[in-house]
Amino acid sequence: MRLHSTVAIATLAGALAAAGSGTEEQERVCALDAKLVEKDTQPDRFFFLDPEADKDPEPLFAAVRPQTFRWTKDGRWSSRKGRTEFDELVQTAPEFATDDTLKASARLGDHDYALALARSKAGGDYDLLYFDRDRDGDLTDEESLTASIDEPPDGDFALFPGEEISDKKRWTFPRVELDIEVDGASTPYAFRIKSREVTSTRITASLHAALYRHGTIELDGTSHQLILVDHNCNGRFDDAPYKRTKERRTDADRLRGKGDVLFVDPEFGDFFDIMSSGAVIGTSRQPLTGLLRIGGEFYEPRIAPGGEKIVLVASSRPMGTVKLGSGPWSALLRSDDGMLAIDVGASGITRVPVGEWQISSFTVNRTEPTRENSGETPRRNLFTGRVPKEHATIEVIDGETVELPFGTPLKALVKARVIRKRQVDLSLDIVDRTGASCTDLTINGGRPKAPTFKIIDPDGKVVKTGKFEYG
Repeated sequence: MRLHSTVAIATLAGALAAAGSGTEEQERVCALDAKLVEKDTQPDRFFFLDPEADKDPEPLFAAVRPQTFRWTKDGRWSSRKGRTEFDELVQTAPEFATDDTLKASARLGDHDYALALARSKAGGDYDLLYFDRDRDGDLTDEESLTASIDEPPDGDFALFPGEEISDKKRWTFPRVELDIEVDGASTPYAFRIKSREVTSTRITASLHAALYRHGTIELDGTSHQLILVDHNCNGRFDDAPYKRTKERRTDADRLRGKGDVLFVDPEFGDFFDIMSSGAVIGTSRQPLTGLLRIGGEFYEPRIAPGGEKIVLVASSRPMGTVKLGSGPWSALLRSDDGMLAIDVGASGITRVPVGEWQISSFTVNRTEPTRENSGETPRRNLFTGRVPKEHATIEVIDGETVELPFGTPLKALVKARVIRKRQVDLSLDIVDRTGASCTDLTINGGRPKAPTFKIIDPDGKVVKTGKFEYG
């Protein structure tokens, strides 16, 4: 977490289709039903949730990484992800009210779908959406959808104090429901398209998945709720995260992006973990890689491309243990096989498969428990850190314990940089005892007040006072 003040002085990837080890008796199958995202919560914006509202975790499943579309001021679509050009998909189009209609295509499952944003009148907003849901190349038989202008909710706020949302306007179109083909099989799907006017000459749009898959499975006598989310909004539910290599990324890599997400026993409070600036995982959120952790055990998953079911096979990999202090913590680990999200309880100890792991980030949870039956909400105390390079790699050995060095005490580091004559930029970093830089900090349920500073000359005279700003 870096704070600034400017003062004037003296003035496991790609392995999901494999069967894994184990017998049929070790397999656990969970059927996943399709469910629509009913609430348009706009999770891409930062807002407080009404504390009196139902504690519904659905915003978790709407927080996705959408397909995006950008048009230059002359209406050209910027297609960098290998999707088919609009003119190759559409043979018949309606007579648009203006000649500056914005055209593109979206990839859903096995196919590309044409879409167009049009103005209902000259000089008006791009308030009409045409989407060729039956892929017949004819937009005249498609009913146009009319956008509603997004009004900021009462709790809407900018990420940093004093910051304003820069978009001139935002619109949301009604949810679209259709059947798509995924690996040749028909499956239901739904999405919402949102658009925004960034400047008077630049329009962007985004396609957000509005359907997820849910089911329950019993493992070792305990029932678990599984929620599978099409996080990259391409109609598939089995995408592993793109694995970075020295080879050039393909169009398929770009479409897959960060892959899809599985939630295990999600709770309302996980929303704040996901929306916080440093949290790459939430309490229940796991990327789809070759290993999933459910109830403290590891499983190798096989997921139907359309999300209809997930098959879990207990992993037979040897294990070591990793420890961080004596309290709850979470981390995202990476290896050649992919990513592993772990969430550790009060013991501070967890089992991890043997091998070399890179720690991308970690969160130490020092939330004080509330009195039983008090009805009080715990005031969260969290520190999320970006791991310094010298501490990022750990070697987990069969039957042995690796103790991580991260945690308190925290300290503030202030750096000064002359940016122009008689003007200095001050930056403040909060780091832990290893030098891990704080990317998010929650104290007693909220962000701490911005720290203040004094600049004092050698004679003890106060030259300047002020405060640091987040960002």
